[in-house]
Amino acid sequence: MKGASIILSTHNRAQLLRRSLDSLLRQKTHYNYEIIVIDDGSTDNTQDVLKDYSKNRKVKIIRLDNPRGPAIARNKGMVRAKYPVAIVMDDDCIASEIWLDRMLRPFSDPKVGVSSHYYVKVGDEYIYGGTSTAYLKKALEKTNYFDTKFTALPIKFAYREDTDLVLRIANLGYKVAYARGANFQH
Repeated sequence: MKGASIILSTHNRAQLLRRSLDSLLRQKTHYNYEIIVIDDGSTDNTQDVLKDYSKNRKVKIIRLDNPRGPAIARNKGMVRAKYPVAIVMDDDCIASEIWLDRMLRPFSDPKVGVSSHYYVKVGDEYIYGGTSTAYLKKALEKTNYFDTKFTALPIKFAYREDTDLVLRIANLGYKVAYARGANFQH
């Protein structure tokens, strides 16, 4: 495993973004990684915050002129990901210093296509997907990324675009693994 591309989409949350980015830049890891921030048409001071990170080689910034919703914004970042794993992290999350190592650990099994530290339990079944979920890039390419019908517009929220993607990757025959110890505050 050579490394990971962390996909961080944001929309009008400049006050939270800095804490999230700082935690991602403090990772204690031997893996290479980049952080791709997609500004999904923010109208607050998000661009001012991002200007402070624009000289950091680990941080890549994509600006969308109009809000498109998390599925579309994340897809823009995933397409640009240069590493074999793309990890979705939310702009209001603070990762522990060993978060990245723990997110990538399950990929030592070549049958793993998804590693997640975020899940809900429905009956006796665990449903993965959400923030702090890592996807094997070749599995993303086979599934054509997030389904863009799951957008934030015209409704005011997005819902389960991530679980849909996890299930489609599992349907390709990949395993879904729990990323034990990939702690973060949400």
